[in-house]
Amino acid sequence: MRKIFLMTFFIFTLITATAFAEETTEGFDYTSQNFGFKIVCPAEPVVVVNPFEDPAKRGELLVFANDGFKILYGYQILFDAFDDESTPDFNKADKETIDAYLEKLCQNNAFESAVVEQISANNKGVFAVTAKEIEVLNDAGEVEGVATASTQNMIAFFRTAEGKHISIQLIVENLDREAILNFRKSLATYRDK
Repeated sequence: MRKIFLMTFFIFTLITATAFAEETTEGFDYTSQNFGFKIVCPAEPVVVVNPFEDPAKRGELLVFANDGFKILYGYQILFDAFDDESTPDFNKADKETIDAYLEKLCQNNAFESAVVEQISANNKGVFAVTAKEIEVLNDAGEVEGVATASTQNMIAFFRTAEGKHISIQLIVENLDREAILNFRKSLATYRDK
């Protein structure tokens, strides 16, 4: 029942957010000193770091609120987040191709749900919500138990007009309507350098 409620809430929020995503420019205009991208954030970041130890990964973590090392509210932005071969073009692919991709995405990752929606007026992307409960497997691949996450996050990934493969994760303690609306507004303002 909780899953049905969450999915209904998620879809309603996405539809509502899409209608208003590009109507506002309220917030903090952030320009990355390292990568040159621009995005309107809900607040000025108090911390900006490259969170990746792996040199093959590039991106920034924008923290808007924290409690010591615990992130209460932030965006994690990753470049080269996916490849063309395994990811369909969400603006051009047919429904069957996208549905098969979304099903495989949820099966292979800890996502409770994933949908393709408008990022901006001319661009679509995937919005996925991390699972609240995750099956824990033993070495033989058998279910050993269920782990419960303390929070759920939303991840969006999309291609930019310049062809870059971007993933932006919303990190928040309470994934509610306001957090999703602010996230959608920010995504609609994302621009490469």
